[in-house]
Amino acid sequence: MSASRGLRRPVLAAEDTLKLGARDEKTCQQAAQKCGNSRRAEFLLPLEALGADPSRSEKTRRVARTGVCLIKISGNVSLPEQEVLDAVRELGVLCSEAGVTALKKLSSKEDISPALAAECGSSIDAIESYQGKVRNLSHVFNGISAGSVLILMALGLSIIFGLMGVINMAHGELMMVGAYMTYVVMHLFGHTESTPANYYYIFAIPAAFLAAAFFGILIEFLVVRHLYGRPLDTLLATYACGLAMIQGARLIFGDNIGVNAPIQLVGSFELFQDFNIAWARLFIIFFCGFCVLLIYLLMGKTRMGLLIRATTQNRATARSLGVNSRFIDSMTFAFGSGLAGLAGCALTLIAGVTPDMGQNYIVDSFLVVVVLSLIHI
Repeated sequence: MSASRGLRRPVLAAEDTLKLGARDEKTCQQAAQKCGNSRRAEFLLPLEALGADPSRSEKTRRVARTGVCLIKISGNVSLPEQEVLDAVRELGVLCSEAGVTALKKLSSKEDISPALAAECGSSIDAIESYQGKVRNLSHVFNGISAGSVLILMALGLSIIFGLMGVINMAHGELMMVGAYMTYVVMHLFGHTESTPANYYYIFAIPAAFLAAAFFGILIEFLVVRHLYGRPLDTLLATYACGLAMIQGARLIFGDNIGVNAPIQLVGSFELFQDFNIAWARLFIIFFCGFCVLLIYLLMGKTRMGLLIRATTQNRATARSLGVNSRFIDSMTFAFGSGLAGLAGCALTLIAGVTPDMGQNYIVDSFLVVVVLSLIHI
């Protein structure tokens, strides 16, 4: 026989009150948020004590103080107007998004005083202004992380097109190969949420590069090398290769799978109030920067880079000096394809893996190549 609602309510309230004293900050914050959102007067004193506890983190105290203010302006506690006015003003200082709805509800009351209504308006404006800035910063950060994937894709495209004049429409599918190889490596190491093997990702990165490079060599050897000097034909041929790769992936893996990121890259941290940075997206940004640095060193400091640049600038002269342009073409196509594989490996941290995932990025990658070309000019 289940307990009655009248009995469950105080038991749950006591449980929430006990959680306010939990040593785990996350548990404590969740309890404080729940108690504040309930607007129940019985949580006022525990939340005030939590908000004034110097041993707690700043975020925990902020959540508790927000809950206190929400209870005070809810009307569930009989308070002088000055104390309600102070609570409204503090909500504006705290800039918590949870206060907007409560403040709008309070300001819509018919019997509200002009001073309290004006303070509600000021606090709402302050909260919305701050939260708008936080949202804009979040959009910028998420855009930079997504743009990092596009940069890796675009670098591969630009290297292939710059050296060989080939418009590789299968480049998105090469990214898909890198993503699926990451999934395969994850299963080989047996990584799951319950039995983590976080080091699998270290091996997945080179595996994704090599798998995409291998498919790139196949495409170049079987298709592209027969169509040099015919860019429109290579466009159509590589597009057909991409469609074949999509259907192959669908037959082998199905329509949709997911990759469990290493535990170290799960979750986020709060840089400042309400601005959370996901570890996975931060890793993608640094990973892209590291890859760009390696490409710069490869192209500018190694013999292979010198041969690639020489063949790009003047193929006939490079051939006359003994450069095996046929080998350089194959290696360049493989390298550019491998970069797409790295992009796919990085993308698994923030997106699902589907056979047609490359179709969502190929056009944007070409646009990045065009923009980079205009900047270079």
